[in-house]
Amino acid sequence: MSFIKQFGALMLASRMRVIIDLMSQDVSRMYHDEDLAFEPRWYVFIALLMQHPALSICEMADQLGCSHAAINQLAKELSKNGFVASAQCRSDKRRRRLTLTDKGRGMYYELQPLVNDIAAAAEGLLEATGTDVLGTLDRLEAELRTRSLYDRYTARKKARQQQAVTLLTADQFDATHLQQFQTLNETWLKHLYSLEAVDRHRLADPIATMVTPDPLGDGCGGQIWLAMVAPDDDQPASEVVGTLAMVPHCCDGMPVYEITYFVVKTGYRNQQIGSTLLRNALQEAHARSPEANVVVSLTPQLTAAQQMLRPYGFSPVPPDSPLMALSPYERFNRMMALKSEGSYTHAYAHAQPVAKPATKSTAKATAKSTTKTALS
Repeated sequence: MSFIKQFGALMLASRMRVIIDLMSQDVSRMYHDEDLAFEPRWYVFIALLMQHPALSICEMADQLGCSHAAINQLAKELSKNGFVASAQCRSDKRRRRLTLTDKGRGMYYELQPLVNDIAAAAEGLLEATGTDVLGTLDRLEAELRTRSLYDRYTARKKARQQQAVTLLTADQFDATHLQQFQTLNETWLKHLYSLEAVDRHRLADPIATMVTPDPLGDGCGGQIWLAMVAPDDDQPASEVVGTLAMVPHCCDGMPVYEITYFVVKTGYRNQQIGSTLLRNALQEAHARSPEANVVVSLTPQLTAAQQMLRPYGFSPVPPDSPLMALSPYERFNRMMALKSEGSYTHAYAHAQPVAKPATKSTAKATAKSTTKTALS
C-alpha cells in the first residue's frame, strides 16, 4: 500500500478500490456471522423496491447510478433466489417491472437489526477520520458527472500537444522551408487527387502567389504557416509536419480569407497540429478583419476535415453563393465558410492559446533538416 500512496492522485481509483475491498470483506463477515443466505450487494436493490414497489430495469439503473447491464444481472440473481419477481408493464408491454416477493420483503425486515449496526459502525468510522467524508464524496461525484476524468485528461493532453507545436510564418522561411511546403502538399495531392495547373503555379512560388498578393489593399497580403514538433523535450523542433496557407480575396466588396494547402503529415495526425494551425489562421483573420469570411474548399470524401471545421462554426456554403467562385481548384465541389456574424466569436474563442512562435534558433535548426514525406 505504501507503494501506491507515493503516486498521489494518479492512484485515486486504486486507493478507493482498496477501501472498498476492505469494507466489503468486513460486511461479508458480518452477514456470515448472522448465517444469512443473502449477498450484501443485494441489499440496496431490495431497499429501493421497498420504497418503490414496482420499477423497471431502466428506472432502477437511474436511481442507483448503475449501468443497465449491472442492474439486469442483479435482478436475475435476486429472481433466481426468490427475492424478486417481474411482470409485464401494463402501459408498455415491451418493458417489465420488478417487484419484491414475500420472501424479499421478509428478508428486508430480517436484515434491519444487522443493517442498523453496520450503519452505526460506518458512522463511527467516518467520525474517526475527522473529515466530512460523505460530503467530499458528494462533491467528487458531482464533479465527475459535470466533467468526467476522461474529459479532464483529454483537455490536458490537448494542451500539452499544442504546446509542443512550433509554427513558422512566411517571414521566417528559407529555400528549405519552401521546398518542404511544396513536397508535403504535392505528396498529399498526388495521393488523393492530382496536381492541377493552379497547384503547380502556387506551389512553385508560394510567397509570390499566396503571401504577397494584396487584393484587400491593407498591406497584409496572405500568410503561410509551417508546423513543427520537437522529437523530445531536449531537442528543438526540426521537421515540418503540417502546413496551412491563408490567401486573401475580395467578394462583393467584403474581405474573404481562403484556407488552402491545409495538410498534416501521416503519423502526426491527432496530435493537435491541425487544430493549432487552424486556430492561428482564424485568429490572424479575425485580427486583420473581424467582418471577414473564412472559406475552405472541400470534397464529400474529406469527412474528417468537415468534422474538424464544424465545432469552430463553419457551415456549408450554398451552391449559388458568390463565395463558391473563389475556389480555383477543379477537384473541389463544396465549400464551408465561417461568417463574421454570430459564429466568429465562437471560433475566436477556440483560437486560445496560440502556438508559441518560432525562435531564430528553431528556424535555423529547421533550415538544416529535410522533410521525408510519408503520406499514405
